[in-house]
Amino acid sequence: MYKISPFFLMAKTIIHISDLHFGTENLTFVQTLLKEINQYKPDLVIVSGDFTQRARKKQFKAASEFLNKIPYAKIVIPGNHDVAFFNLFYRIFNPLRRFKKHIHPDLYPCFKNSEIAVLGVDSTASHKWKSGHLSKTQIEIIKNKLSSIDNKLFKILAMHHNILPSPGSKIKKSIENYSHFIRAVDQCGLDLILSGHLHKSYCGNTQEHYQTHDAILVIQAGTAVSRRRRGEANSYNLITINGNKIGIQVRGIEKNRFLLLNDYSFQKTNSRRVLNSDF
Repeated sequence: MYKISPFFLMAKTIIHISDLHFGTENLTFVQTLLKEINQYKPDLVIVSGDFTQRARKKQFKAASEFLNKIPYAKIVIPGNHDVAFFNLFYRIFNPLRRFKKHIHPDLYPCFKNSEIAVLGVDSTASHKWKSGHLSKTQIEIIKNKLSSIDNKLFKILAMHHNILPSPGSKIKKSIENYSHFIRAVDQCGLDLILSGHLHKSYCGNTQEHYQTHDAILVIQAGTAVSRRRRGEANSYNLITINGNKIGIQVRGIEKNRFLLLNDYSFQKTNSRRVLNSDF
């Protein structure tokens, strides 16, 4: 199991990676990603689930070895592929046993400093496997944790499953009770949701699909190193938060190198709202 760095650091740069799917990984891309992470020396690395392809012990050990090579603070959460797949007993009674053993036991990991606060959440559901689920209890915990954080901080929630459909995709929200979840987080000053699952990188905000008070920014990550692509290059998100401004670079693999694919900028215009900006 890797060690999490101290919470109270001066974080401005976040690397958001997702859907590693060890067991289907491109080993060259794994090494390239590690070099990329070390090049940027991020204040925080967020991995939004699917560390493995079939939740096998060997795959979790490979994922753990990968994480141990990242000497920076980390927030990690499970994805549906990290749920016990072949062992029906564990899938029902202890679905994240290997994730907790090899990756991290905390399903609500937190990171906080003078500028940002990040909360990770487990959105997996062993009874559904592919789609996600957040119980009423989980949603209440999320709401209470986020509400207890000063709105002066930039609040980020990391989860595996998407809550917005990707452009041009027939796949819609993959959280069963997404409307309850959206209503809850809309009341607690959340600025940004990071997720993966679809192997598609894109940006959006909740007001494009829901009637929310605030335009919560939503950033999806593609698959970082897996061969299981969905019509686009392997990629990750490089996020920079500077006061009330946020920049996102989508960096994708071309000829075994990560290059800039897309560049977005947003600005937080009051204590909660996040909107497009031309800064």
